[in-house]
This record gives sequence, C-alpha cells and structure tokens, in this order.
Amino acid sequence: MDSKQKVLQSLRESEKKIRVALQSSSQAIEIAHVDKEQRYTFIYNSHPDFYAENSLGKRDDEIDFNEGTIKLRKLKKKVIESGMGAEEIISFPVADGSRSYRISVEPLRDDFGHINGATSVSVDITGLTMAVPDDKRLSGILPLCSYCKSIRNGQGDWENVDEYISKHTEAKISHGICPECMAEHYPDIYTKLS
Repeated sequence: MDSKQKVLQSLRESEKKIRVALQSSSQAIEIAHVDKEQRYTFIYNSHPDFYAENSLGKRDDEIDFNEGTIKLRKLKKKVIESGMGAEEIISFPVADGSRSYRISVEPLRDDFGHINGATSVSVDITGLTMAVPDDKRLSGILPLCSYCKSIRNGQGDWENVDEYISKHTEAKISHGICPECMAEHYPDIYTKLS
C-alpha cells in the first residue's frame, strides 16, 4: 500500500470514528457547511424536520423563515465578513416544539486562505438549563487560574474545573474538542471536516 492509499485509509477511519462519536452523543449535534452566499453545501445529522437533500443549495431563510433562521443568517454573515469565528444560542420552531441550539460558526477558507464560506456545529441544548434547580446553578464570580484553569473554591483550595462543576452543580461533564485544538492535534481530521 503506497503512502497516498495509507493517508486515504486513515482519513476514512477517522471519518468513521467521528460519525460514530456524533451519532453516539447524548445530544444532537449537526455539522454543516455553507458557501459565501450562505447556501448549504454539506449537512450532517440535521433535525428530522430539515432533510439534508432538500436543504442543499438553499439558505436558512429559504428552508424556513422564522426568528431563528434570521439570527442564524446574521451569525454566518458576521463570520464570513469578519473572518472570525462566533457562537450563539438560537432557538427554532420545529414539529416537536421549540429547540435551542448552541451554534458555533467558523470561516471556511480555500487553499490560498481566502474565505469561501462557513462551517457550523450546532448542539441541541434544549432543556439543559431548565433541568437545573436554582440552588445548583453557578453564579457570581469564580476565581479561575489563567494557566491551568483550576477554580478556587470557598475554602481557598484550587480544584480541577471538572471536579468543581461536578461537586457544585448537577451538570455532567462530557469532553469534546474545540476547532482550534482539532486543527492543532488532529490536522488531517480538521482539514477533512472543514
């Protein structure tokens, strides 16, 4: 097997692992790409109301016109025009009620570094904040170490952020990987996804 075949096989295996991870997630995660005119060129794992086949080549407002799609278009426009990633929580009306998503959008660039669209990752967060009682919500100022990201607790001790959140909230920690770390540590997968 030559080096090109090995690279292709490695990419296929990486893509398979990512698909399994996305499908196994306890939260719905959608990945999509749009061109500079915000027309979908790729959609993976979309909400059942939005069939990828019917959405390709269309903008969000052409698929469904509502407050959520208007906000999403503005977010994508900002990212495409500025070249800087952005994140927002946006709600959309769907058949089973309203769904809220944490949407992260990053610019897509061609081989010369020119922006040719945007990529988005949408995580369904519907009901997550409503499920936490008021006495288990974090509020106020949390002293966070600028280097290791530990949190100083009420006794003055420094705790790992995962442990602190587990002790002081009802949240469960799930680890993922941000786009910057994906690009640094898994450049082949990052290139394939973007």
